Amino acid sequence: MPPASPRGGISLVPPWVGYWLLFSALVSLQEAAFLYLRPRSLRGGSLAYLFPHYGVYVELDGLFADPVDRTLRLLSAASLVEVPVQLLVAVYAMPASAGLPAATLGLSVLAATVVKTGLFLAYDWPHVVDGAAGGWARLIVVGASLPWIVVPLTGMVAVHRRLRRVLGRSERKVS
Repeated sequence: MPPASPRGGISLVPPWVGYWLLFSALVSLQEAAFLYLRPRSLRGGSLAYLFPHYGVYVELDGLFADPVDRTLRLLSAASLVEVPVQLLVAVYAMPASAGLPAATLGLSVLAATVVKTGLFLAYDWPHVVDGAAGGWARLIVVGASLPWIVVPLTGMVAVHRRLRRVLGRSERKVS
């Protein structure tokens, strides 16, 4: 018979966090491809058919239309560093077997997503086109970015609660 799990069968990373990280990794890869393939990925470009939904961003956000903006590419490069970690945590979280290493990496990558999104919004704010969408452009850009702040923060709270529950149980066993 295999030894009992030190976590008592509790995954330290909720499966929904793993699914979120998988989804976030796919979105990050697509955004990076859009940004690094500009101007071919822009409307009228040879690869524009792969990125039809980014046409809205290009209309609302001057950065997405600017093929030489380096800061947006730098933030996208940070996403590409984040993606392998997101995928690794997702692999461990989805079958509900995530231990302390996955929880630590999960907390780190969730925090990185919040910070990166905050930096994007701070940098992007002056570039959003005021006249686009009848003055609603900033609200639309913030609304589209909000899930990448709210969901990771919620995931961090969920992982932290599980860590406290398991570590509290460990402390009771020792004493």
